[in-house]
Amino acid sequence: MDYFIILLVYLLYLMASFYFRIKMIRLKSPWLVFLFVILYFYATYLYFDILNETHQTLRDHHIYIDFGHASLLLVIAFLICMITGVITTISIITARANKKISN
Repeated sequence: MDYFIILLVYLLYLMASFYFRIKMIRLKSPWLVFLFVILYFYATYLYFDILNETHQTLRDHHIYIDFGHASLLLVIAFLICMITGVITTISIITARANKKISN
């Protein structure tokens, strides 16, 4: 059950990342892209902070989801999402550079 929940968390993040990538490639101002990329990483942090708070609240109400010792599975999912964020950012930069070269 816990792996299924982490998979859903990651898939939700991945869908948001693809949507973010599409919007950032279409954006004209490089400064706005820079600002939104910073906000994207901050939103990733907030997303996992909310997940951690929800996990603690559920545990306080005796609803247990086993993410391992010290929520290790959530920490690993956070790291995987941050790596995905870096890859998405590199993809945005290269796609914008290729778009600029072709124009």
